Amino acid sequence: MCSILNLSIKANLVECTIVYSSLVVLICRTLLADGFIRGFYVTGAQLTIKLSFINNRPVLKQLKLISKPGRKVFVSLKGIYLLQTKFGSASATRSFIPALKLIKYFVSSNKGVVDDSQAQRVCSGGLLLCYAYV
Repeated sequence: MCSILNLSIKANLVECTIVYSSLVVLICRTLLADGFIRGFYVTGAQLTIKLSFINNRPVLKQLKLISKPGRKVFVSLKGIYLLQTKFGSASATRSFIPALKLIKYFVSSNKGVVDDSQAQRVCSGGLLLCYAYV
């Protein structure tokens, strides 16, 4: 998902089509709620995502995958707080993930897929899925 979205962002495409999965739909709902994409719809086994643009530039600059099938990265509530406040992101996630102001982290928690600020509101950590440069 991340690589196809990144390629469509670089090519300034309005839409991109990826393979359907329930996790991708949950991530797209969170991206839609944050205003990074205009919408998405499912056609058969494919998911089409409409990218959002401001002044002919995409709102979403890059989407980078953190947790992979062979390497899962879990964060606690304290780790999410450390990611948001720019301190100790390496110790919070045990890898070098940039903790910048213009990055949204997406966490799969027991409340569903949420971004970092929503995860703090519902007081739950979880699997750190990806982050988005804005």
